[in-house]
Amino acid sequence: MKYLLLAVAAVSLAGCNRAAAPVANSPKPINVAQQTNEAQSVLAHSSEGQPPKPMNSNGAGPAKSSPTGDPIDTSKFDHAIELAEKGIKAKSDEPTKKLLAEAYFE
Repeated sequence: MKYLLLAVAAVSLAGCNRAAAPVANSPKPINVAQQTNEAQSVLAHSSEGQPPKPMNSNGAGPAKSSPTGDPIDTSKFDHAIELAEKGIKAKSDEPTKKLLAEAYFE
């Protein structure tokens, strides 16, 4: 046990003994021309200050419908469901229930 404790202490002291190497400061001055070129290349990839792109950019012309799509006329489905529900109220048997189910899932 003594040897183990001594070995752990020796390893931790050896590990703590080495400090990180200091970073040398560069005496070379900053190149202003290079710095502005870097800034320009970053700004060139930005969309800031450019006109916005059209919504439909696939070349097919202006979009004809709204982004949510065209409205769907459901009047025939509503009418079929209404008739089936009236049939269920009048008589509740298996064929009428199947007609109502078909009306809902048509």
